[in-house]
Amino acid sequence: MLGAILLACGPIHSTAAELRSPSQAAVNAAIAAPYIRYHRTVTGDVLTHAADSAGASTTLAVAAFAGNTRADTRLLGQIRHTLTAGNEPIANGGESALHERQVTAMFVIAKHTPRIWDQLTLAEKSKISLIMKATFVASAFTTSDHNPFVIAGSPPHSLDGAPTPDCPEGMVGGILAGVAYFGTTAASDILTGYDHSRFVAELDSGGLPNACATFNWKKENPASGAPTASQIESAVRRYLRSGRPLSDLPGIYQDILTHTYGRNVSTDMLKAFDDHRTHLANVLSLVVSGLWPKDGALETHAAALLEAGYTDLCKLAETVDLSDADGASRTHGGFGTTHGHLYNRSLWEDVLKPYLADSVPPPNPEFSAGSRIRSSASAKVHVSPSPTTVLTGLMPAGSLGTLLENQTTGNIHWWRVIFDNSVIGWINQADFSAAPTAESLTTTAGGPWLNLAIPSQSAPFIISFNMTPGNRNIEALTGLSTTAASGHSDLALALRFNTSGSIDALNGDSYQAANTLIYQPGVVYRVRLTVDPAHHTYSATATPAGSPPVNIATGYAFHNGLSSASTFANLAAVALTGSHTTSGVKLGPDSTRPSAPAGPKATAN
Repeated sequence: MLGAILLACGPIHSTAAELRSPSQAAVNAAIAAPYIRYHRTVTGDVLTHAADSAGASTTLAVAAFAGNTRADTRLLGQIRHTLTAGNEPIANGGESALHERQVTAMFVIAKHTPRIWDQLTLAEKSKISLIMKATFVASAFTTSDHNPFVIAGSPPHSLDGAPTPDCPEGMVGGILAGVAYFGTTAASDILTGYDHSRFVAELDSGGLPNACATFNWKKENPASGAPTASQIESAVRRYLRSGRPLSDLPGIYQDILTHTYGRNVSTDMLKAFDDHRTHLANVLSLVVSGLWPKDGALETHAAALLEAGYTDLCKLAETVDLSDADGASRTHGGFGTTHGHLYNRSLWEDVLKPYLADSVPPPNPEFSAGSRIRSSASAKVHVSPSPTTVLTGLMPAGSLGTLLENQTTGNIHWWRVIFDNSVIGWINQADFSAAPTAESLTTTAGGPWLNLAIPSQSAPFIISFNMTPGNRNIEALTGLSTTAASGHSDLALALRFNTSGSIDALNGDSYQAANTLIYQPGVVYRVRLTVDPAHHTYSATATPAGSPPVNIATGYAFHNGLSSASTFANLAAVALTGSHTTSGVKLGPDSTRPSAPAGPKATAN
C-alpha cells in the first residue's frame, strides 16, 4: 500500500473553496502557542501535550490556505515537529483521536495549499501520508460496524484493546479527514486492501514509533485484550458506519453533526468545547478538499446548527461557571482567553460562518414577490393554500424557485411558488429559506467578458465580492454596468489588478488609487463598493485575507461615457492578461431584493 500512499503525495491545487483568514489576533495567538506533540508517556490530555492550545495548528493552516503568509513559518514548524519520530499521533482510534484531528486536519489543509506543500520534501510528504493512513485505519477499526467488540455487544475498543468513550468527533472525524486527504477512491482502496503485518512494517521503517507501537500492540502484549491482526483486517476491509459505506460521506458526517449539536450543553463544558473545535477541523477538512456539500440541504442544516450551537457555547465559555463531568468545579468566566478559544472562535466567526452564510436562513425572513427561495425539506406543493388540498408535487430538499404571491390561512403562511422545473403551487413558508447567490466568474486572458445579473439598483447601495488574482502583474478587472458588458466602455466603475502589481479603480477616464495595495496571486481580496447612482460617484475598499481594509477610491467619478448612468443591473469581469476570479457577490443592507422571477445568472459575451 505504500505505493498508493506515495501517489497521494503530489500537490493538490484546490479550487474547492475560498476561505477568509482567521483574524490576525487569532493567527498571532496560534503562532505563539506551543507545538502539539503526542506520546504514550504524556500524562493527561489523552496522550497529547499542549491540548489546551488545540486549534492553533488548524488556525495556522487555514490562514495559509487563505493567503495569509504570516502563518507560513510557524505552520511549517508544526508540520516538521509532528514528523519528528516520537511526536506523531498515537493512532489508537479512540478518545485520543479527538486531539489528533488538530494535526490531521492541518495536513489535509496544507496538502491543498501549494505554497506550503511545495516546500516539503518527498520524504516529508510520504511520512505525512503514512501518519494519515495510520489514523484513518485506526478510526476505521474503532468506528466499524464490524468492530469485534461491538459485535460481541460491548462498547467499541481501540487498537490497544482499551474501551473508548463515545467520541465521534475524533473517531468518525478520522474517517472524514482520511477521505479528505486521500480522496474517496484511494481511501476506499486503503481499507479494502488493508494488510496488517505489511502496514506494521511500513510504520516501523517509516520512523513512526508511536503509531508502530499501537498497531503492534497485540504482538508485543499478547495477554492484552487488543484485537488480533485478522480482527483488524476484517473490521477495516468491510467498513460500514451505522450501515453506511465510505461512499456515503454526507451520511457519516451527519452522525457527528447530530451528536455534537443535537443536544444541550449541561455540565461537561470542556468536553463540549473539545467536540466543537474538533467539529470545526472536520468541516474545514471537507471544505478545502471539495467534499463539503455546498448549497445542499445538509449544509443548510449544518450551518443553522453551528450558528445556534456556537453562540450558546460562547456564552457559557465566557460568562458561566460550570462543573465538569469529573465533578471538579472550574470557573469558566475566563475561559474565553484560554483553551484555544481565541483562535477557535475566529475559525468560526471569521472563516466558516462567512463561508456558510448563504446557507443560514435569516431570522424571521421577510420575503416578497420575486424573491428566490430554496426548499429546506421535501416540500409539499399544493393546488391551493391548504394542507388538505391535492398535491401538485413533492419538491426535493434544495429545490430552487421564485415566489409569486402569499396568503395566510390559520397559523400557516403560504406562498405560491414557481420552481425552476416549472412546477407551480402553494407551499408552507416553514418549508423554505432564502436562496443563496454563490455564482462565480473566472476569467482568463483572451477569454470573453463574463457577466452576472444582479437585482436592479438605482438608489445608493453597497455591493461586496471577492477578487482573487491568478498571477502577478496582470490586467484583470471587475466592475458594474447597466446591462451585460462586452467592452470597457460598458463599465461605469471598476476595480483592477494592474500590470504594475497593485490594485486601482476607474475614475472618469483613467485608473487611480487612493492608497497603494500590492496584490499577491492566490490571495482573496474582499472588495466593497459604495455606489451613489444619483451623484454618479462611488467609493471602494479592498481587504486582503488576514489584514485590515485598504481604501482604494473615495468619491471617484463614473466612467466618462457613462457619467449619467443611474441604474445598475450587472456585474462584469474580464482578464486581458493572466486570470482572476470574482465570487461571493453580496448586496449590502441598502440593496433591494430581486424583482424579476430569476436570480443572478452568469453569461458570457
